[in-house]
Amino acid sequence: MLGISSDKSIQNQIDEEHARNKDLVQAEFMDTYYNNTIKMIMGFKWVVEHCPKAQFIMFSDDDMYISTKNLLKFIRNPFNKRVGFRRRRDVDKMMRHNYHYKRELPNSDSVDSSNERRLMEFDPVLSAFDGRLFSGFVFQSSPMRHKSSKWYVTLEEYPYSKYPPYVTAGAYVLSYPALEDLYFTSMFTKHFKFDDVYLGIVAKKCGISPLHNDNFYFWKKPYSKETYSNVIASHGFSDPNELREVWEEQRSLGHA
Repeated sequence: MLGISSDKSIQNQIDEEHARNKDLVQAEFMDTYYNNTIKMIMGFKWVVEHCPKAQFIMFSDDDMYISTKNLLKFIRNPFNKRVGFRRRRDVDKMMRHNYHYKRELPNSDSVDSSNERRLMEFDPVLSAFDGRLFSGFVFQSSPMRHKSSKWYVTLEEYPYSKYPPYVTAGAYVLSYPALEDLYFTSMFTKHFKFDDVYLGIVAKKCGISPLHNDNFYFWKKPYSKETYSNVIASHGFSDPNELREVWEEQRSLGHA
């Protein structure tokens, strides 16, 4: 996902890349730090238009280590509950029915009341889950009011003393119902220059609570074979060769 550059040589490289791999989505806006919100919503729009059958969508910066294996392990059981016989459910079915198992009962009069009660009391956390997963490393912070800061925000831009909880933008995962709601809610939400905070505002507006996961690192977690066994995402791999080496070693160990 990218915008445009005023440097024609960069655009030529982009065109060559896309002709070779067909892996870029580009829109008409300057690709700068404060335009990342535009880029993010462009990505949401692309998913809604081209991937409506996707169950989960992962967004990541290009300097992130990502373990697909650990990511899949997480989205199969996002609340880290012990998986037993009654907890093995089809993910797509859960998303469609929002954990309202009573809908699956053919006739409540013909079902033993104790069995029905066990279905409805499946899990107090999971039964409240409406299928809208928005997860990563969750922050709770305040606007920066120092004018010299890169993250300076005026009172006109944001008049409140606290941001709503938000997921850091380097890497996060969304279920499709969450992405769809966030995308359409963003159409009625004032633009904000920090993409992760903006998405937190939009999530607050449409009633989605970001879910924190300790295995998403918005900084570069010091590497060792053992410490990366459960890592889903780690930021700051500016050297692509290092990133490849780490990923290949973790894959050989069964962690990526």
